[in-house]
Amino acid sequence: MNDILARALGHHQAGRLIEAEALYRELLAGQPDHPDALHYLGVLALQGGDGDGGGRGRPAPVTADAGQGGGGTDHPPVDESDIPF
Repeated sequence: MNDILARALGHHQAGRLIEAEALYRELLAGQPDHPDALHYLGVLALQGGDGDGGGRGRPAPVTADAGQGGGGTDHPPVDESDIPF
C-alpha cells in the first residue's frame, strides 16, 4: 500500500479528517486516477452528507479495514447504506 494512502487512512480511521483529506488530495495530485484515494475521498464526503463534494458537514472516521478494497479500479459506487457506521 502506498505510504501516503496508509497515512491518510490512519488519519481517517482516527477521526483526523482534515489531515486525511489533505493526504488523499496530495496523493491525487500526483496520481489523479488513484482508485483508493478517489474512493476514500468520496467516502469522506458522503459521510458528511456532502454528495456533491462541496465540503458541507463533518464526516465520521472510516472504521472498515481499508486493505480489503482489492486495489484495482473496480471499486463500486459508494452507497451510504453500505457504510457500516
